[in-house]
Amino acid sequence: MKKLLLYLPLFVFSFTLSGQAQLDTMSYQDDDGVEHLKITTYYPGGEIRSIGFYSKKKGHLTREQAFMRGVKLDGMQNQQAVLFPEKDRLPTLDSTRMYSIDGKLQERTISGPDKVVRFTYEYDEPGRLVWMIEEELNRSTPIKYIALGRLMFFDRNQIVEGRIGETVQVDIPIHIKGTGDFPLTLSSSSSQLMIVNQKTFKPERDSVLSLAIKVPADIKEEYLELKDDSGKTLRFPITIIGYDLFSHDFETSDLSEVVFPMDGRKQLVIKADESKLIRLYRDEELIDNYPTGQIRSEIDIKGFRKGQYVVEAVDFRANQKKYCKIRID
Repeated sequence: MKKLLLYLPLFVFSFTLSGQAQLDTMSYQDDDGVEHLKITTYYPGGEIRSIGFYSKKKGHLTREQAFMRGVKLDGMQNQQAVLFPEKDRLPTLDSTRMYSIDGKLQERTISGPDKVVRFTYEYDEPGRLVWMIEEELNRSTPIKYIALGRLMFFDRNQIVEGRIGETVQVDIPIHIKGTGDFPLTLSSSSSQLMIVNQKTFKPERDSVLSLAIKVPADIKEEYLELKDDSGKTLRFPITIIGYDLFSHDFETSDLSEVVFPMDGRKQLVIKADESKLIRLYRDEELIDNYPTGQIRSEIDIKGFRKGQYVVEAVDFRANQKKYCKIRID
């Protein structure tokens, strides 16, 4: 088993690059003879801007090898090339920390043998940490959004689509990090959101926040309030988008017996997807053409006579027409 020994500093060196902030560089060597570098940069006023930890291990590329292979040096490595031109081996990033001028941690990067993980920190106006965003830079893994220290989401907001006037069940995936139970209180001031579960979540498990959401006739952004047992809170945004008709409501024939009621509606809202033109018919007579430049298409039906209408969706790319029926009461 390898012994962990205290590092002994070889030297500390301060250096100011032309047109750049001051650098402090400290060199260490471990019991295996591996050289480690700590590079600290400062804002013009003397506040710490970044701290980087590097190591020079055997088998790493030389500057010449990096040049021949087209490997671009990062900012710290370029600074090292100026500070230590006699050193041949490139320093390898172990970890870095970036700070704002008021001392708040903004970004942290950790490099391992097979992955590089970046943590980004976001604060609210009073300076309270709201989100820690975890991202593996060299892998196609989902970005993780961590709040309240242990509560991990896979999206930083929830988008809900549904049929106008209906109530839909929504489960927001979460994961509880760390050890120990995680009591969580859910609430909302919105009449659109209804809390289904209030419970204590178990550590290192996947779970869900269950809601019942009433779908409005427009687009609304509501907030789910989450509070842990220490009193810390998070406002989690939920965007609710209502439609009257979806693409799966349309069929290739206009003979369908399914009719969608438009009770008291002043607009017909369609999720058009690939359709670029909507046509509205009554008694086989064309009322009008409605180009759809966006996925959400709104057609004014205020003042239309009561009765049954045929809606035609035209997809020019696929050279296809589909139909559904609505009834205005």
